[in-house]
Amino acid sequence: MTVAPQGSLDPIAIRHACQELLDLQDSQDLMTASAVDSAATLVLNGLCQQALNHSRAAWVVVDAGFPVEATVNIRAALEHAVTAQWAFLTPNGVKRLVDGSKYKASQYFESAGLQVSLDDGADEQISAWKTFKQLPSFSTMCDDLDGTPDPDEPKSGLLRFEYVRLSQATHVTSSTITGYLAVDELTGEVALLQQAIERFPVVNLMDLGIATALACWTIESLRKEPNRLAEVEQIADKANIPSTLAKDYETANKRKAKSEA
Repeated sequence: MTVAPQGSLDPIAIRHACQELLDLQDSQDLMTASAVDSAATLVLNGLCQQALNHSRAAWVVVDAGFPVEATVNIRAALEHAVTAQWAFLTPNGVKRLVDGSKYKASQYFESAGLQVSLDDGADEQISAWKTFKQLPSFSTMCDDLDGTPDPDEPKSGLLRFEYVRLSQATHVTSSTITGYLAVDELTGEVALLQQAIERFPVVNLMDLGIATALACWTIESLRKEPNRLAEVEQIADKANIPSTLAKDYETANKRKAKSEA
């Protein structure tokens, strides 16, 4: 399945799928890279592995009894996995990701220059990187991949909505304040809590499952034959979560073939 999840979500099935996907990656031999390898493999592996490690970390935090705090890892996993798949499925997307990373690096080092002295070579490098085109915002990436390419059919908006929702729980927002308050509807008495109320447990697990599946799908698409792409798709389909954000698997295969054009 490559569209927004339809119908009910089974948190147990999603957890099992995540574990199967992570076990699948753990059982694979590590990929090696050489000068002749594709830029996609060299660039996107780090994003996908970061997403999977955030998935592993999220489950550890959840099992430790802190599901709200695991939202930080879930958000990071989703952002890395979606960005990797956007670059993989978008024509010239890998180059755009590299160029955007250079532009962002120029901003970082330019800010660092306010605190430390940079030599002339560093200044020249920063100036060169500033000429690259900025990467689209993550919200724009979500819009590019979210739902159907048919202009007459409305997009689901799932990715953008979930990212915003996860961000609310991650940053200093009203959700942090209200999460640690429990109001008695009869008396109006407010209890101050030491642990936040988990308001979206199933949806958070859905986001974690999507991030894990997307990252695994991209890794297996990058891996030379034999790969386990079909297994990733089957595991995700069984749990009712998408493993690729293309319209369908056939479209995904066509789009990824153009990703390095």
